[in-house]
Amino acid sequence: MEAKTMGSFLAALRKAAGMTQRELAERLHVSDKAVSRWERDECAPDLALLPVLAEIFSVSCDELLRGSRAKPSQPGDPAKAEKQRQWILEKTRAKYRGRTLLALLGPALGAVAAAASVLAFGQAVLGFWLGAAGCLVGAVVQLFLWNGAVLSLSGDQAGDEAAPCRYELLRITELSLLLCTAALAALLPLNWYTPGDWLLLSQVVRPLPYAPLAAVCCGAVVLLGLLLLRVLNPWLARRAPISLPEDAAQAVVRRARSRSRAALALAAALAATAVLQGAATLIWPTAALARGTVYDNAADFRAAMAAGDPAPETPLTTQQLTALLQRLDEDQIIQYNSAQQGRGSLYNLDGEAAYSYSTRNQAVAFLRYAPQAGDNFPAVEVVTVVQAQAALRQAALRRGCFLALYALELAAALVWTLTRRRRTT
Repeated sequence: MEAKTMGSFLAALRKAAGMTQRELAERLHVSDKAVSRWERDECAPDLALLPVLAEIFSVSCDELLRGSRAKPSQPGDPAKAEKQRQWILEKTRAKYRGRTLLALLGPALGAVAAAASVLAFGQAVLGFWLGAAGCLVGAVVQLFLWNGAVLSLSGDQAGDEAAPCRYELLRITELSLLLCTAALAALLPLNWYTPGDWLLLSQVVRPLPYAPLAAVCCGAVVLLGLLLLRVLNPWLARRAPISLPEDAAQAVVRRARSRSRAALALAAALAATAVLQGAATLIWPTAALARGTVYDNAADFRAAMAAGDPAPETPLTTQQLTALLQRLDEDQIIQYNSAQQGRGSLYNLDGEAAYSYSTRNQAVAFLRYAPQAGDNFPAVEVVTVVQAQAALRQAALRRGCFLALYALELAAALVWTLTRRRRTT
């Protein structure tokens, strides 16, 4: 049935083109008898000749095999076409969000590798480079995903909403790249970190804990990134591959900002709070909050250290001592007063024992001083366990205040989101 239909269709096409069987045979490099057999439906042309026949008669191979021209497509239902376009856009968004989470596994795994390198092997610099590699891999994967998503929206299936959708995907890409950069900034202090000091950066004048310094770096990068993107996004919306007209670009950027205003405000507030918390911890560490008694002469100091005050019922833990025994000055010497009674010494600039004292006073947690030249007595600050615990409570109160501030920021963003959603519904 299909061969007969093809033969009659070939004959009709040849006659419509004003060609004889011989002329068609010469163009196909076959005999005119072969063309005659095709048109009488005695046989079909070779498959290799179908593209040539289709080109000669300006038809498709499918039309030749079917034996008739394809019917012109009827105009579709506009509502159905719009629904299909929206489905394509939503599917593209959902797929891109899921793949973005896969790209963010790069910095997450890099951070885990960095933590393992530091805590398990004491290799801080290696940990930084492992984390940096994870961040770089995540950023590269995200850019590849962005390129593929943009190409998938380059056709006409998405309609006029393709450009706004591409801008939305750009915003997701920017967020992912910003997170990768923030993770890299948080790992940056590891380059100055000495593993033996347990996350204290002791190679600078004041020993800095890693966590607040990482918070400052990460928060500063997030704030700068948000500010930079706010300036660049209107320009990016008008450039390829977004390619929105001037008026449309302004409208799309304004609409995207209004939808994500709560998220951006929350990110900026959290980043600013992290910077403030980190800066406060760096400027006033727990050791600086510990205020002891300063002795300017040897007699008073020896008398205080020889007092038979008992040790408090609640001793200081190792973690608490780590926070308390931080040097506040490059030349400062800190001596921990152990629970064993005996003798101790104060040292001069040459490292020689200049003054000896008794360690009978078990209420003393530690003492700190700046060594002097020769036999000059240094001003010694004696910090008791009670004073040290008061400093620890102040540090805990500061952490609690910042945690409450974080909670308030999250609650405000949640209330704003719910209120806006209720208004739209």
